[in-house]
Amino acid sequence: MTMAAAGLAFSAVGALSQMRQAQAVQAQLQAQAQQQELQAKQQAIAYKQQAADTLKRLNEHLATSTATAAASGIEALSGSALALNNYAISEAANEYAMARDNELIALSMGKYKADVSRASGKAAAQAGYLGAIATLGTGYMTYGQLAPASSSYAPASNAGPVQLVSFGKT
Repeated sequence: MTMAAAGLAFSAVGALSQMRQAQAVQAQLQAQAQQQELQAKQQAIAYKQQAADTLKRLNEHLATSTATAAASGIEALSGSALALNNYAISEAANEYAMARDNELIALSMGKYKADVSRASGKAAAQAGYLGAIATLGTGYMTYGQLAPASSSYAPASNAGPVQLVSFGKT
């Protein structure tokens, strides 16, 4: 094997290596995207549970408040007892809404992060393929410079510039 052919072979191996590395990076970023989506879903579930817990605590508070007021002989659905219950309802509604908003934000951010990871993986793959093409092109150019004259296309000595000789054949 000539030095030129060896150089071309090494270029091909290097190009293949670049492509495989790009594919590995893309696969890693794809897995990262899936992990980010899973984490977002877990966060969303936690916020959904937080919203449900808020409603449960409100229900317990209203039941306790109403029972305490009734046991004390106070009208539970008017006056200060009603004002306290309305305040508890208002606070619980705010807390519930915030938890549900956080649930949506967690899902949206997870999707955004996953989309960024997927786009990065695609870009890495494209860069790897372009790098492989450049490596092959450089190897081919080097091969053309190092290969013996008889193995490359060269004008015949008696021909004009448009007639070419292929691999030493006339």
